[in-house]
Amino acid sequence: MTYIHTKRKSKGKKPSFQNNINSPEFVFKWVPVKGIRISPEENKKVYEEYKQVRAQLLKDTVYNPDGSENKEGISRLRQAGMTDKQIFEFVANGKTPNGYNYHHLFPRAISGSFKKGPVQFGNEVLSSIHDWRCMMPLPNTPNRDIHQNVHSAMDKRNGYFPERAGTKLTYYIAMPLSAQEYEMYKQNPKSVKEELLIVTPSSFKTVDQREKKNNKTLNPINIAAMNAAKGR
Repeated sequence: MTYIHTKRKSKGKKPSFQNNINSPEFVFKWVPVKGIRISPEENKKVYEEYKQVRAQLLKDTVYNPDGSENKEGISRLRQAGMTDKQIFEFVANGKTPNGYNYHHLFPRAISGSFKKGPVQFGNEVLSSIHDWRCMMPLPNTPNRDIHQNVHSAMDKRNGYFPERAGTKLTYYIAMPLSAQEYEMYKQNPKSVKEELLIVTPSSFKTVDQREKKNNKTLNPINIAAMNAAKGR
């Protein structure tokens, strides 16, 4: 697939990518997770637990336990289009700015896998769905509902959740870029070798930038030659 990143022309300066709430696009990468369907009753319980820790999860996105800035979390908030004022005056105090929904990157409906032990989540292993890394505030303003478009993209990619509780599945989530990937993307979108999801206020699309593996098929003559060489 081909993705053309539109940049504003500028003389003398290299155009830059700015991802703020007025940005035409928001960039994620597709990441598979192992999930187990939970019942509606269990889902409600997980949601009630989430409400108790919601404010702390937001705070953890900005500051580490030792009080230092959480660079990965702050990068994620900037990818969501937030300004420093919104990050340090709202999120750092456990609140989402107006025009944002707090999105579960790992769907609650399939969070039963956490009962079995730690879960692989991208490049990390998490022991609970109640972790800031499982969350991300996303714009949901009228005519700019990135939150809804991300859900629509995941529904199209994965289909509906199975109804039966206990069903195991692999589910592709829209994961924000790491801080390093985000900086790379701003300089050169094609430098991020991932299967990307590009979301705009009116659409979404998948752009596969992963390097293609060279899968050469050996014909019988080549195989015979290799076997003969081994026998020498």
